Amino acid sequence: MNADESFHLRLLKFQEGSLSPEEFEAFNAELRESPELRDAFIEHNHFAQLLREVPQISEPAAPSPPVRGNFFSPTRLAVGLAAAVAVLLLAWQGMKSPDAPASPNTPIATLSHSAGARWSDGSVVQNLELTSPRLLEFETGLVRLDFANGACLALEGNSALEIVDEMKVRLIRGVLTAEIPETAHGFTVDTASASVIDYGTAFGVSVGQDGQTDVCVFEGEVGVTTDSQTDPLHLFEGDAVQAAPSFDGLREVAFDTSLYENAWPVTSGVLQTTGILKFAAPGPDFVPGKFEDNDHIVVFREQQHVTLEAPVLVDLAEPGEYWKLSAEERRSHVASGREVGSFLFQLNPVGSIRPDDEIGPRTVMGQITFDRPILGVITTTDTLEASDEALGDPRGHYLRGTRGIEARRKLTKPPGEGKDLIILAADRRTLILSLTAATSLDQIRVLVDHTP
Repeated sequence: MNADESFHLRLLKFQEGSLSPEEFEAFNAELRESPELRDAFIEHNHFAQLLREVPQISEPAAPSPPVRGNFFSPTRLAVGLAAAVAVLLLAWQGMKSPDAPASPNTPIATLSHSAGARWSDGSVVQNLELTSPRLLEFETGLVRLDFANGACLALEGNSALEIVDEMKVRLIRGVLTAEIPETAHGFTVDTASASVIDYGTAFGVSVGQDGQTDVCVFEGEVGVTTDSQTDPLHLFEGDAVQAAPSFDGLREVAFDTSLYENAWPVTSGVLQTTGILKFAAPGPDFVPGKFEDNDHIVVFREQQHVTLEAPVLVDLAEPGEYWKLSAEERRSHVASGREVGSFLFQLNPVGSIRPDDEIGPRTVMGQITFDRPILGVITTTDTLEASDEALGDPRGHYLRGTRGIEARRKLTKPPGEGKDLIILAADRRTLILSLTAATSLDQIRVLVDHTP
């Protein structure tokens, strides 16, 4: 196997998430040291995204519920290329697939997204409309349920959830994260040990095999009851309690979100991340400016469902590859009255890296796909500061000084070297990033569309 084949094999394993921790670190170091390999990484991600943008051809029907895969699988690359060519030819000829027949019943909820998920019988989970109460049992993976009333739940791993009605579910086992809007105020998650009643919030619930229930409140307020504690105990952001068959009532425990770090991004509207992206844990300690990490672009969830009171200036709004970010003609406005959500992306190496440091500036790359369109990307210090009040988390700590990302540092260098790069894919939902930072932090703010 030559060097090129070896690199592409590692790149495919990287996309699949199958690199060991040691291989992962070695691959990251290899990318940091080689502008040529960084360019190959970016090009591969861009191409993979183009494949994802082609409508998928369904496999033959199976006895399991009907579904669609959401992640790019390198092991199916040849099949995917053939399917892409076939579908593009059909599209070129102006052909359309017939519309699916409307469901006779309005769904209570929709199983709208799955990642590596399998039903308890081992069959692959696919998208599904749920029009009546139902028990859902999963063996592995992540799934998301979108309720007609706006409630959003994500389930991870070996889990079982009974949908009782549009306002209540029963978590039998597994890990669940929830975001509940005002339209679903009072939504309830029951377990064998407790009931969690929403008062407009985001929270996590986990149930172990022994029936122990843990509850963590990420935002807002919930009420928790048990058989022996019928008056709700009110919990707020940063609070956590535990209930179990082995003791009465509720027990306060340390706030720990580690169980929920995989499911929470899916609840927040992130369908996929690849590369070295890390979603910040939910909770009250929101200090992006002080958060240092050498090896990851960290994603902070900011305000969601915000109706803009004034237009917001963004630096990028149209799909394309951007590396010279100083071109002001690319700027535009997201109009007032638009309902948006905001995410802050940050690369902030530990300490200050001197120019003569043998490791050199940190270059980190990754890709993220949202469940809704990207309206604009804010990339410069002045536009970040101008949007902090409207879009930044009011609990957050935003450092003053240079925060944005830079254009290519020397225009005499080739396009793959010494620059920060953003690719906004044609689907308007996917960003591919390559950020390099040394003495200052790199930040960008991404606005997504929350129009009902």
